Amino acid sequence: MGRPKARASLTGKQIALIHVAKRKLGLEDSEYRDFLEAVCGARSARDVPLADFSYLMERFAELGFVSDFAARSFGHRGDHMATPAHVAKIRQLWRDGHGGELDDKHLDNWLFRQFKVSALRFVDFETARKVLTALNAWNRKLEKKGGKAG
Repeated sequence: MGRPKARASLTGKQIALIHVAKRKLGLEDSEYRDFLEAVCGARSARDVPLADFSYLMERFAELGFVSDFAARSFGHRGDHMATPAHVAKIRQLWRDGHGGELDDKHLDNWLFRQFKVSALRFVDFETARKVLTALNAWNRKLEKKGGKAG
C-alpha cells in the first residue's frame, strides 16, 4: 500500500500575494476566509490548492485587486511580445479546456510541443494570436463532445 500523493502546495510568494490582495482590498478576516472558502474550498491561504491559485487571483481582480506580480515576472516585454490581455486570455482558455485542473507548467509544455516556445512569457504577439486560435478551436471541440471546456 503506497503513501497518498501529496497535494501540490502554493509557494511562499503565492501565499504572500494572496495576503497582499486581502490587505489591498480591505477585507476583514471573516470576509477573507469566507471568500477563500467560496472560491477554493479553503479557509486559509496555505490550504488553497495550487490548481486554484490563478482562479483565486482572477476573483480578487474582479473585486478590484491589481497585482504587478505577472508584470514583474515577465520583465520588459517590448512591442513585439504578447500583451498582458493575450497572456490572461491564454491562461483562461487553457483552464477552461482542462476544468481548471492544469497549471502554467502544463501550459508551457503544450506551448513547446505545439509552437516551439518554451514558456508563456516568451510568446510573441503573432504566436499569441495562433495560440488563442488553437485554444478556442480546442475548447469548441470539447464543448461539442461534452468535455471540460466552458
